[in-house]
Amino acid sequence: MSLVAFHGRHDTVFDSMEEGVAAWRRRVGCPPPLRAAHGTSGTVTRSIARCRNGTDVVVYELAEMGHAWPGGISGGRLADPDAPISATELLWAFFQRHPRRR
Repeated sequence: MSLVAFHGRHDTVFDSMEEGVAAWRRRVGCPPPLRAAHGTSGTVTRSIARCRNGTDVVVYELAEMGHAWPGGISGGRLADPDAPISATELLWAFFQRHPRRR
């Protein structure tokens, strides 16, 4: 199963999330991920690992964000409407590229 994640570097559970994603990569046989800047803000990094079973592990890391949903609607308790990306849009695109297999 492919995985997409959004991590804020200022999140108190950042290290645990990184460990969980690394464990998933090992479990599905991924090579080390390719990391690159994402977008023009300079504060978002995307890593992609194409795994041996045909799945992908994609992680967006936001340098200036805590525990929030990037691009969420203003007023939401866990929303960051000022984030440089929209997690909802990226998640939708991810699901379109990775349809459910039966």
